[in-house]
Amino acid sequence: SIGGYYLNSDGPDFSNVQNLEANGLGYWWSDDYNNSGEETYNLTAKFTFDRFRFETVNWQYLQGDGTFANGTYQIDNDENGFTGSSWDFKNNSVSLGHLADIQPHWTLDSEVVVRHTELLSSSHESYPNTPGPDAYQSPEEVSTVSGYSRPDTSYELEERLRFNPSERLDATFGMEAISYEVPDGYGSPERFKYENFAGYIQNIYRPTEIFSLIGGYRFDHNTAYEDAHTVRMSAVANPGDYTFKALFSTGFRAPTAWELLDETRQREKNPDLDPERMWSAELGAGYTFPARGHVSVQGYYNVIRDLILEVETTDPNPNPETEFWNQNQNIGEATVVGVEVNSDIILTDRVTVYINYAYSGGEYRDMPSSLVFPPTTDDGDNIPNIPRHKINCGFSWAIFQDITFHLRTNYVGDIKTIQTNPEHRIDDYILFHSHVYWDHFLLDSLYLKLLVRNLFDNDEAFDPGIRTATGGYYPTQHPIEGRNVWLTAGYRF
Repeated sequence: SIGGYYLNSDGPDFSNVQNLEANGLGYWWSDDYNNSGEETYNLTAKFTFDRFRFETVNWQYLQGDGTFANGTYQIDNDENGFTGSSWDFKNNSVSLGHLADIQPHWTLDSEVVVRHTELLSSSHESYPNTPGPDAYQSPEEVSTVSGYSRPDTSYELEERLRFNPSERLDATFGMEAISYEVPDGYGSPERFKYENFAGYIQNIYRPTEIFSLIGGYRFDHNTAYEDAHTVRMSAVANPGDYTFKALFSTGFRAPTAWELLDETRQREKNPDLDPERMWSAELGAGYTFPARGHVSVQGYYNVIRDLILEVETTDPNPNPETEFWNQNQNIGEATVVGVEVNSDIILTDRVTVYINYAYSGGEYRDMPSSLVFPPTTDDGDNIPNIPRHKINCGFSWAIFQDITFHLRTNYVGDIKTIQTNPEHRIDDYILFHSHVYWDHFLLDSLYLKLLVRNLFDNDEAFDPGIRTATGGYYPTQHPIEGRNVWLTAGYRF
């Protein structure tokens, strides 16, 4: 099979979205803003022959910087002699696999993957020499920074040996070897090479028709970091119309080369980062109403140690974007607890409704005393930028046999921000989205879809600012796109 797409869009319009305090902090984008454009394509091909398989995935994504930075600190348009700002990416990957029956109940799946991902040299940012709204009056007083080229290549080999003697037992044994080669920073000719070697085992055991146990273990040896051991255990029971599940797992994430080595005008590198480690526990239960829908509830508790975040340092930054350098650092331990409730109910043959609720919250512990501004909210050790309450609900109505109408509502509760953000709280908001689907439009294989996001054009919905969100280079808030309409026509071959 071969598939692909091409998209060219100006993106959302955030022109004249402005709210600066007297000290120049807040959020601001120019009247001529056009920094959200995107041009992308994807071409994917999959082929199988006997027990062999081949796949190639190729895409390119050219995009403006959007509202990543305030327009007072980074030029947000390419009008009047400006060149704007953009980050452009490209990816090419090829995989070849083979599945072999080596013994009764035994199979061996072998796969080789070669991937090349690149931040393209066309990526650039334009900075006013003197930040502020007046910068747009003087195109000659702007510095353009490029040289962000960053090729990233990996070579992967994986062997998966599966043993499936009966419906009750399914075991997988695997080995994996990956070699990485990345630049030693943006635009650097030096290369940073490291390897990861792993072995793992996973077993699924079903002692009865309604009960199953899953257990797994993985060992990783990384030439750039210490060894890692991860485990996974779960139990699932399905008595009648009920479902119960319990899960415990551990995890490990080594810092990426980007987190270790890449520098910008706002961030200095930190080659001494430690890996993140996590353990997670989850409990869940559900009930299915025969021919009428289902409800479920689940809770989780996560602990992450040596969490990697970008924080502000005490090192003076000679660039005007920030007073002090930012840096990726291990900031201690984070705990996150949450509950999710989901339901889908069939009211009639034509109407289905659903409602989902999620609660989440977290806090930091054991943060190092060296942190200048701990990445917490201003009223304690709470993790910022997490909405405690989220609700989405909606319904689907089959108006006619081939025409269906969907309406969805999303509620996001108020959000406490990071303490370096002058806006300590982001207000809650509600967005509505509608969708009409018309199948067999004029022809049996032709269909139409009309999607309207932010149906009522709510222009008071904002997400919290990213990273330190001081209101200088990093905005205190990010606007959410207003009403946008998508009409899709498709044909099934």
